[in-house]
Amino acid sequence: MCSDKAPETLEALNQRLLAARRGDETIKGGRRSLLALEKLLHSPQKVALGSISDAARIAGVHPSTLTRLAHALGYDGFPAFQRVFRKVLVDSPDYYSRHADSLMSDARKLAHTSFVERFVEAEITNLRQWAQGFPRQELEAVAERLIRARQIWVQAGRQSRSLADLMVYGLGLLRHKVSDLNASDRGIAWGLGQVRKGDLLVVIGFAPYTRSTLAAATLAGERGAQVLALTDQPQGPLAAHAHHTVAVPADSLFFSNSQVVAVTAIQLILSQMAAQMGPQAMERLKAYEDRVNQLTQWL
Repeated sequence: MCSDKAPETLEALNQRLLAARRGDETIKGGRRSLLALEKLLHSPQKVALGSISDAARIAGVHPSTLTRLAHALGYDGFPAFQRVFRKVLVDSPDYYSRHADSLMSDARKLAHTSFVERFVEAEITNLRQWAQGFPRQELEAVAERLIRARQIWVQAGRQSRSLADLMVYGLGLLRHKVSDLNASDRGIAWGLGQVRKGDLLVVIGFAPYTRSTLAAATLAGERGAQVLALTDQPQGPLAAHAHHTVAVPADSLFFSNSQVVAVTAIQLILSQMAAQMGPQAMERLKAYEDRVNQLTQWL
């Protein structure tokens, strides 16, 4: 038996694989294709974010083999096949509970001190590796974009909202025309209506990505704005719609995305921005301090 309907989810793909192994279904390419599919299903995020050559290396086959496999499964080609893997980057209802289960399993196996040390060491390793791979020229270029933009908008969803708040607050200390794209009950659609050519939209997001943030990046670009992404994958969905990407690691022993490196990156970028602004940054900060002092007189 052979099914011509292309699976729409990874679970459905896995069911096709199991059916073929039982002999209930035939997939062209035989045992080699089944083994390749099994390897791809074991690394869904890498397949989702990489090229066909990257996927071929994971599967241990030539890229043309993956194209034939995609056709055998009912897809128009590898891009359609890959889109099923990319869905897991956005549609991942068990993301937090799955990570928490793994975390609790590790915690039960280790003594309290060992677990604390492993947790902290993972964050330190992330920070060290990111710092070594973030060149000064890139830092300066990002700061310059933030200085020169006509208007800065910031968009993030779910857990990343706290990062957006930090970014908006820090930018607002240094310059005018900084807004949260979804700051009021008017919604993101209203905010996008205010975006103009010469503006800069900062989007912040990590897998599983928020659909509204991905859409905002796309639509802002169509309106002539530049897009700066702070995200976990240099070739991920947010980066695909950005003119400049700052990639920060978010994997750790935390049951959700770690924000340690992201917070450090934002603080570093804002500090570099202030350094490049020079006396103008000092004027802005002193003006803010004056407003705070004036307000406290009324308390």
